Amino acid sequence: MSFFKRSESQIERYRRLRAAGKQLITKMYDAAKGPQHDIIKAARKLTLPVQDRTLIFDGETDTTALADFYLHEMRFGGKRIVDLLADSDPELTQDERDLLAAHRNSRCSLFAIISADALACQIQLRDLLEPAVPEVALTDINLSKCSAAKPGDLLFTRVLHCADVQMSGGLFFAFRAMDRVDLLNAYEARMRTVSENERSQRTYIFFYQKNRELGMAQAYEDVA
Repeated sequence: MSFFKRSESQIERYRRLRAAGKQLITKMYDAAKGPQHDIIKAARKLTLPVQDRTLIFDGETDTTALADFYLHEMRFGGKRIVDLLADSDPELTQDERDLLAAHRNSRCSLFAIISADALACQIQLRDLLEPAVPEVALTDINLSKCSAAKPGDLLFTRVLHCADVQMSGGLFFAFRAMDRVDLLNAYEARMRTVSENERSQRTYIFFYQKNRELGMAQAYEDVA
């Protein structure tokens, strides 16, 4: 009697990578220990309200936004936390190594929702800030089944490209389709005098502020 190993489906890979990602985030924070990597500095840079050293969050989106900004956008001595972890020669599984590379190469952008496929657990996205790049088939179990993910609506998120899976870093700012023109016009005006080396960070701050102003409420769930 012969046996063979069933090939792994994309959803199974996605779940495995999500689980590995939780361990990797813990290791990122471990690499950032010490007063020189003060998260309060990141909060102030992001313009999140701070009183003394108390962070004032307006819901879970603020918490997720600060974590993502701290790990990927804020620079300490010229380096991001994701780079500090890579430079420390950490003990990582292969999945964690692949994900760390994806985090380091990732970027945030504003996307328009083209379609949602609950069966395939995918959202088709078009990049509005770099229209020439290919559309993204984002795998996300919860978002693909969410009634709020309507074609035409907008998502600001960080896309991770890991093997053949495209997934988010966990952050979403959601905007209504009706806000598209005003958002893009305001973004273009804000970025006119921003240098290229500051654009990623300033883009993040811009959409964080716009999310506080007119973003859609959302809920976060762990992947089962």
